[in-house]
Amino acid sequence: MVLTQYAWAAIVTSAHRFSQDLQTKTWHCSSTLRCLMRVHKELNASNIEIINCMRIGAFTSVIALFLILLTCSCSQSREDKVQDIIANYMKANFRNYDSYEPLEVRIDSSFTSLEQNEKAVNTMMEILSIIESAHEYRSKIDDAERSMEIYSITGGASYRQTKRDRDEYQRLLDRSRDRVGQAFDKLKDIDKHIGVGLFNGWIVFHKYRFHVNWKEHDYDKIDTVVFLCDKDYTIKEAYSLDEYDALLVLMNSVKESEDIESWFDEVQDIMTSNKHRIGSY
Repeated sequence: MVLTQYAWAAIVTSAHRFSQDLQTKTWHCSSTLRCLMRVHKELNASNIEIINCMRIGAFTSVIALFLILLTCSCSQSREDKVQDIIANYMKANFRNYDSYEPLEVRIDSSFTSLEQNEKAVNTMMEILSIIESAHEYRSKIDDAERSMEIYSITGGASYRQTKRDRDEYQRLLDRSRDRVGQAFDKLKDIDKHIGVGLFNGWIVFHKYRFHVNWKEHDYDKIDTVVFLCDKDYTIKEAYSLDEYDALLVLMNSVKESEDIESWFDEVQDIMTSNKHRIGSY
């Protein structure tokens, strides 16, 4: 079996292309790439043919070792970089940082979607606020109608004022539904043109432990924060895991719903069943 310089060059070139696909630009990666390219140039200059199969196996093992070292060094460098970014963020934003203990970091690729579109997320936050107000209007309408039943016996100014209040709350409720409808249409339009599935950065899940010591509460707690990062690992948004899960549920409901009437009822059910998650929005 003969491995010519062209076959050898193909092996080295494949290794080079593999390294280019890795997302880090650390010194270790650059050093390893330079080593591979130097081997490639020396082989081109010397016009060597490798005949012995044992040598072929040995050189193939060297390439495999280079690739393993390249992958490990780059992955470790990426993880170290993300951990430093997270540590700085937690120090600046976490109130219990004195007891903060990092436990785990998981990095996943991120792709364009409604839940990662800033305009879509802001629109959803607006919808949640409007629906909260709509609940208050609905409750006040119910209270006013009960009072109207009582005042209807005697009539007079109290009945008329309560009716005016009921009518005003109903107008506000109807206006809320109109605003939710406009926001829903906006979300559907964003979803239509967002280009779902395009790589846009990273999702980082960070599990940590901290100590709670407030009034009668004194215990250790484990929580998870979700960071949405761009391609350079700069943090764009940060959510608790509950917040992020609730956001996924709400955005999926937008994608699956065809009309505002059915979605309006559905999203209210979602808010009720996810109250412990959505309350922090």
